Amino acid sequence: MLVTKFSDFVEEDIETLIGTRTKIDDILEKDIIIKSFTVSKSRQIFNEMFTIYFKLENKMYFIRTSSSILKTQIEKYSQKLPFSTRIVKVGRNYVFT
Repeated sequence: MLVTKFSDFVEEDIETLIGTRTKIDDILEKDIIIKSFTVSKSRQIFNEMFTIYFKLENKMYFIRTSSSILKTQIEKYSQKLPFSTRIVKVGRNYVFT
């Protein structure tokens, strides 16, 4: 029986699943490459949180946020991943630019 290796068919880049956690304010206005994201239930009642995996200066990081604007933007353009962007703060909101 021929057994296929996981590495022969996996589409997800394993490096997007690892990295160092950082705070969103630490990466504002910096050029980053968004590699992947995941959505999960937040500890707060009715909220979702999502994790964004990205490269900054050739190192992998991730942030966790419940920003509805970032979530909407990344879900809308998920088929374009990976992409280069910056996160900026507009008033009380974070957005990709």
